[in-house]
Amino acid sequence: MIDKTKIKLFKMNDYDWVAAESKEQAQEGYLKEHGITEEENLFEDIKEEPLSKSFLCPVSELTPEEKTMNFVITERHGQKWVWLPFSYTLTTIGDLETPSMAETTEC
Repeated sequence: MIDKTKIKLFKMNDYDWVAAESKEQAQEGYLKEHGITEEENLFEDIKEEPLSKSFLCPVSELTPEEKTMNFVITERHGQKWVWLPFSYTLTTIGDLETPSMAETTEC
């Protein structure tokens, strides 16, 4: 079982974040997840981000209980979205394996 207090959030690029215990673990996991070789690695500046950083999630994916929480809701492309902090998401995940894709957004 992973000690969630050791988890950090790493921004890999403008779209992807990885939850891992170290920058090296985040990069290794990202390369493996996406089938990228070391030679193809285009990372110039992987940044550690605060766990208070939020990501967009469709409101339709929230549980009834989560819909009563005070998350910030926005509308984009005709759909309602909620800003969820990564720290909240970590508390709701059962067994977490690291590294793990924390979020990916294709805009």
